[in-house]
Amino acid sequence: MSNGYNEWVAKNSPNAQMMHAVERWRQAEIFADDAMLLAHDVEDWLLDGSLSKPDLVKCLAFYGKSRLFTQGWIHLPIAIPESERDRWIESGLQTTISAHREYQASAIGGFLEVASRVPALVHELDRQIQRKILTLANLLAKSLDHYTPEDWPARITEGFEIDDGQFLEQDVFDEPVALFEELTCFAWALEKARMFSLSEHNDELGLPNQELHDALMKIDLNELNARLQDAEPKLRRILKHLASHNYFDLNYDVAPDQFWWRHWKGRQADNRRSK
Repeated sequence: MSNGYNEWVAKNSPNAQMMHAVERWRQAEIFADDAMLLAHDVEDWLLDGSLSKPDLVKCLAFYGKSRLFTQGWIHLPIAIPESERDRWIESGLQTTISAHREYQASAIGGFLEVASRVPALVHELDRQIQRKILTLANLLAKSLDHYTPEDWPARITEGFEIDDGQFLEQDVFDEPVALFEELTCFAWALEKARMFSLSEHNDELGLPNQELHDALMKIDLNELNARLQDAEPKLRRILKHLASHNYFDLNYDVAPDQFWWRHWKGRQADNRRSK
């Protein structure tokens, strides 16, 4: 059965600019969903320690990514008529900017509710951040041969099988980009989480919570931002190398402009033309 979103896409797909805006809105809602699902995983893990440890950094990063994808919006990119709202909601989309913001707030609310009961959870969050910072540094330190798009199936380690080497290649090339993006979104979300831990008055979420705020403040955000700043030229080096091989599969036009690591295709082409 067709829904409001699918019908709109079918009618408006030639309008690339509008399509990007609506797709950004849709992606923001999906990221909020992902954050809430991970918050549920955190809850389950605290109840049953035999379960796999959830990725706490991703939980906050998905919230940050959702917010950054629609940051500064004062209205949705298209107006949804009242008569059509139920069908758009079936598409998984909130139909007013206020409902969209409330949905995003729920994405971080799930994490804050759990962490307000178990502030020690923030210690595990900090450990995961440190591991990811180290992983990013190691990925960026690899030689450019590791990020060269040629003869990939021959480079697969023995015993590893994959149907299509192209997908493995893209995953490997995207790994430092995706981790840089995740940590950038996390850094933004952490500032919001600190603020909400004291400014929100919500009994259901256990807020305000001074103990939680103090625990979040112990995470060294300055160090994280410094590491991201140090990583930027190294990541640009990898993207420039991929561009020299005409490899642009990591480009994503829907992402906001501040996600420069997803908008390098056009800039690389412009640079070549200017030489």
